[in-house]
Amino acid sequence: MTDSENLLKAFHSFANLFEPIWFWKMDSAFHVLQSDCPHESLFRSLLLREGRREAIEAHIATTDRPVCFTVPSMLSWIIGFAPEGGKIHNIYLVGPFFLDYKDPESSADRMAQTDLTQEAQAALQAALPTLPVLSSETLVQYAVILHYCIRQERLAPSEVVHYVARPKTRKHSKSVETNQFEKSSGRWSMEQDLLNRIRRGDLSAGEVLTNAGPGQSVQAFGNVQNLYAMRLNLHQLLTLVSRAAVDGVLPQRTAFSLCSDYRCRLETSRTAKELTQIGNEMVRDYAARVHNMKRYVRCSPAIRLCCEYIDTHPADKLTLEGLAAKAGYSPSHLSRKFYREMGCSIITYIQNSKLERACYLLANTIRSVDDISAELGFNARSYFTTVFKNHIGMSPTEYRRENSTV
Repeated sequence: MTDSENLLKAFHSFANLFEPIWFWKMDSAFHVLQSDCPHESLFRSLLLREGRREAIEAHIATTDRPVCFTVPSMLSWIIGFAPEGGKIHNIYLVGPFFLDYKDPESSADRMAQTDLTQEAQAALQAALPTLPVLSSETLVQYAVILHYCIRQERLAPSEVVHYVARPKTRKHSKSVETNQFEKSSGRWSMEQDLLNRIRRGDLSAGEVLTNAGPGQSVQAFGNVQNLYAMRLNLHQLLTLVSRAAVDGVLPQRTAFSLCSDYRCRLETSRTAKELTQIGNEMVRDYAARVHNMKRYVRCSPAIRLCCEYIDTHPADKLTLEGLAAKAGYSPSHLSRKFYREMGCSIITYIQNSKLERACYLLANTIRSVDDISAELGFNARSYFTTVFKNHIGMSPTEYRRENSTV
């Protein structure tokens, strides 16, 4: 048994400690060589139908990086590639599984809209409830591990390729999906630029999407005619952006809490315009938070904890006593230490943090002033407007008019 086979066997055993996950091995012609999937024929057909095989082949022609592949039925696979003699010799797959949440009924409904036979639809409907759920974070981790098992080559999470297949309609040919993958090279370059800016806390990160060419804007993460595909692709983008922020200086708990909030908003959005706005907002939001974190990354752990808590709980009624309890200091000691390290009092920092967040939301979102006021913990819009105008020199409405990016 080769090193790769030993590693893959160990990976398989590890993954199945949590819940059953199926592993596959195919040759370059997509013939199954090994599989522990009890519905092998059904899921192989589902993966490779409607031009998806051509899409995977197009991917292989441009890169050997692993791909997280999601089909319109909301099922995902992780696909890795083993080269030999300069060509792909074997293809390894993990899956299928649901990504982030299980919704067998919706998946079955989408399959009913395709040209699957009634027998295949019935078999699929029976199999769907047995599939596991992987989080977006675990998906990327497994893709990195699979690549290492196959190639003994370390890979950064940001190098994993994400692809969501668009559902085929009668007006589309299989070339639609192939063409989408052929655009992946340009999207990958844009993606790397975007993620690097977020890691640096570069406030111009949003410009990468704003200035993207045709097919590479936020809409490129899904066809505006297909909200489902657009939403799924934005979920993938959110995972990448969240991880890039963690690679910067944003604490995991902050990044993943923020990620959860955006996932909820993506799921409840109902228009392409709304999805586009959320996509642009989350990119700017993560970049801004990394930027802010870099201001106090060199502070002592206690002060860093206080700053992080203040910045991530703008609606809370924060007190010196409450923050001191979290930091493990007496209020007087924390007050002196905070001023020494940050150059301002805790009360001033809290107020400045709220106002900075207000400026960000006014410039980068279309949320109402009332909503922003409530999110930042102000009891009334009138009080928020007074505080904002006293410190910024203009009303929130005037600030938005002069600084809006949306």
